[in-house]
Amino acid sequence: MFSNNVSLKRLFEVGVFLLIILIAFHSFLPLSMDKKKHERETAENLENVIALQHLFIEKWLDERENDIRTLAFSPVVKAVDKENMKPYFHTFVGNNADFTSLLYVNMEGIAEFDTSLEEVPYTDVSDREYFIEGKKGNEHISAVLTGRITGANIIVFSAPIYNQNDNFQGLVLGTVVLDTLDELMNRLEIGNTGETFIVDKDGTLITNRRNSLKSVELFEEQSDKIQIPYELLQKAQNNEAVNYYKNYQDETVLGTYKWANNDNWLIIGEIKKSEVFNSFYRMVLYTIFISVTILVIAYIFIVVLYKKISQSIDYVLSGAQLISSKNYVAQIDKDAIKQNPEEFRKLCDVFNEMAVTVRTTIHDLEASEEKLRNSKDYLSLIVETIPNGVVVLDNKGKITFANSTAKKILHISLDEITKRYYNDPEWRITSLDGGEFPDEELPFFQVMKTGKVVHNIVHGLTKNDGERVIVSINASPLFDKNHNITTVVAAISDITERTIAENKLQEANRKLDELSRKDGLTKIANRRHFDETCKKEWQRHVRNGQPLSIILFDIDFFKAYNDTYGHQEGDECLRKISITVENILKRPGDLVARYGGEEFIIILAETNVEGAGCVSERVREEIENLQIAHSTSKVSEFVTVSVGFATTIPDKRASIKELIEKADQALYDAKSSGRNIVKFFEEK
Repeated sequence: MFSNNVSLKRLFEVGVFLLIILIAFHSFLPLSMDKKKHERETAENLENVIALQHLFIEKWLDERENDIRTLAFSPVVKAVDKENMKPYFHTFVGNNADFTSLLYVNMEGIAEFDTSLEEVPYTDVSDREYFIEGKKGNEHISAVLTGRITGANIIVFSAPIYNQNDNFQGLVLGTVVLDTLDELMNRLEIGNTGETFIVDKDGTLITNRRNSLKSVELFEEQSDKIQIPYELLQKAQNNEAVNYYKNYQDETVLGTYKWANNDNWLIIGEIKKSEVFNSFYRMVLYTIFISVTILVIAYIFIVVLYKKISQSIDYVLSGAQLISSKNYVAQIDKDAIKQNPEEFRKLCDVFNEMAVTVRTTIHDLEASEEKLRNSKDYLSLIVETIPNGVVVLDNKGKITFANSTAKKILHISLDEITKRYYNDPEWRITSLDGGEFPDEELPFFQVMKTGKVVHNIVHGLTKNDGERVIVSINASPLFDKNHNITTVVAAISDITERTIAENKLQEANRKLDELSRKDGLTKIANRRHFDETCKKEWQRHVRNGQPLSIILFDIDFFKAYNDTYGHQEGDECLRKISITVENILKRPGDLVARYGGEEFIIILAETNVEGAGCVSERVREEIENLQIAHSTSKVSEFVTVSVGFATTIPDKRASIKELIEKADQALYDAKSSGRNIVKFFEEK
């Protein structure tokens, strides 16, 4: 390779040059590998943050849809009781800060009242998509709209209203201003330049960006203020992977996305490329500077190292071997080479300085790794501060991580929770009514079976302290490069208090509905309940062709009774008669109702003339047998009733009204015939 007369100086120049190349290669190869690793981990952290944002948004949407659905199914709304709907809506908005206002829209698409306004201007929303969907019986979440009443940018949650007969009565609307979604999105941050935001499938910005003043249309013709690249929107619509791209400020960013709200919203996360590689680029520049410095110093010393110092090469070799064995604190002992030429001593000084540089470089690399670990700790801190419990399970169902909220909900320590599986018998998982909850319906099992996100799985479980709680769980899978599920992330919410409150509200609505169907004095069915029952029974009897009977009876000389004994005794008389008649009617399909002041009416399902006559006579006899004194009666010394009844086989050409009129005519005949008797309507 070299001729015999080559100088030692030349040999040193070549040797040191090769050494510098080796050092550079040894320094930059790990940096190049670390760059890819750093980039990959940053991308994974960004995807994890977007996945968490996705869980938050989907859970929030589910809760708001459930709120509007609950309103639409409440009795006061189904009955379109406008007088009670207003305070009911105001109370609901007061207890739910996410809704700006609640509106009732009638079946023609006209807004009749709005909780945010005293008086609602004439507003026709019949052309809105949510009204069109509502008429089809569908619930709906709108795109970003400009409110026709307030002019504000809003999102509208809607649910159709159907009455007891399944007739469309209009819509319940809940409006949410975009600031509410901004608050949800701002719960998580990504570094110094990272940001997450939501656009709809057409590119309309729904939530504010960190560097934007307000939500605007992303893509407008001849606009210089494009918020996200058109290429990114196209890839997202085709579910294609994205990596680096230019954002609206013409800066290169690393980005990712995830669809939400049934693929109507796009959650986007971005972080500037400069932030991804800042620490790496600083390390590269520092390494280049040190390498160049070493090269310059080495070249200066090589010029003067012309004497043969082969006897001292062993010292340098031994030091180099120590460095290669990762003993970065190694130094050549100056006392051992003090008898060597001055040039060699200088070379040893350079070697010692190089060792320090390598040690510094290694230290900086270790510092970079520490920063990477800190970024993971930062993500852990985010998970610890969110209000929901977060639990991570492996693909066998074993819990590998739980944040402090999850540990608080389950009342269990980290050491103990990481020893359990999702279906551990100690949880004593049950349905809401306390029954058995099958394993295959648990969120983990559903995610592992379908590979899809599951939402709002509700069940009961027993905490470590023995207390039973009700939880709502959303769960999402994480995949490896072969699309195999490696991890399941579950968000847990303790909804015990909310469930108790909802049960109380349902019970209150049930009692309210019951009160609305009973007569306040006698506690039997009122006129409204009777009319509803008559309509249903008439339609049923039209189908089955069975006879239907109506009985009308009236207390004889009841005005005279009130004048003689007083209204309190009159009320007590009405109550006794109501109880007596209710005890006579044993079949579920039979019903007695107060039809007027002292007038009562009975409907007898599937009852012919003979049966109706027997019931009518028994009613008359049982009331007379009560022996309620009536000194001013002209027919008896006790309270009596006159009874009229009519029977028919219903068909589509007639109506229940005609049958009631016939029974009323029979009652008139009973009164005209001396009272305290039963009369049947006969066609003349």
